[in-house]
Amino acid sequence: AAFALRGLTSGALLGGLLLAVFWKKGRGVPVIVGMTASLAVMILLNTNTLLKEKIFWPWFTLIGTLVTITVALFLAPLFPSSTEMDRSSGKREAPAAPASVP
Repeated sequence: AAFALRGLTSGALLGGLLLAVFWKKGRGVPVIVGMTASLAVMILLNTNTLLKEKIFWPWFTLIGTLVTITVALFLAPLFPSSTEMDRSSGKREAPAAPASVP
């Protein structure tokens, strides 16, 4: 029972970690929504008695990770990164001030 409970959240955490490490231009909102969706799907899978008997707990992490990544990548166009917004609006970023040397 303890492993099944841990599997509910570990997929969302692993998916969020993978997106944070490998998706540099991503925003935080799609990742958080993906993690929340993963947790909701895993709770539904865990409370549904027909599916609970067919899906063994080690698969919970993989399913949760796939849900997190899929939802985040699907929502990514709705939340563009700040550099993409600057490019689409035609604004130029201000040049960085030179560092002063003591």
